[in-house]
Order: sequence, then structure tokens, then C-alpha cells
Amino acid sequence: MSKPKLNALEKLVILQESGHIGRNAAVRKYGFNKSTITKWQRLYHLYGYEGLVIRIHNRSYSEELKYQAVKDYLGGGLSQYQFIEKYKNR
Repeated sequence: MSKPKLNALEKLVILQESGHIGRNAAVRKYGFNKSTITKWQRLYHLYGYEGLVIRIHNRSYSEELKYQAVKDYLGGGLSQYQFIEKYKNR
């Protein structure tokens, strides 16, 4: 059975608690995968509270931005997380 979807405030509380008790202890306490909490931390770091909000609609990007992103990706030199941070892409 899947976990219920949490709202942004609930995710933030779990992130704050994981900062105090440690990520592994938070994983055991709440039953989420470690990668889920890591993803929330990354989204919070990049976007703040808004990064934890469940999005309903996809973003749209200009052709120029898409072209530049593909060029950067094919050119290499950026890690996956550097690329995501540069283009603020989830």
C-alpha cells in the first residue's frame, strides 16, 4: 500500500526533524525511503517552501531555454544535480 501524499508543511516538519534526529532515524520513524527525504531536501534547498508543494500543472519553457539546456547537457561538464540547479528543473 502506498503512503498518503503529504502537504508541504508536513514534509517541512519531517525535514526539520531529520535535521535533529538524522535522516536514517527519520526514515525509520516515518517509513519513507531515504531517497524520498533526500529529494525533499534538494527541492527545499533549490526552491524553498514552494519546492515542497505538490505541483498540479507542468511548467512551460521557451524554445531558447530548451535549446540551451540541450546544448549544456550534450556538452557534458555538468553533473545531474548541477544541471537541475542551473535550470531549476524538477
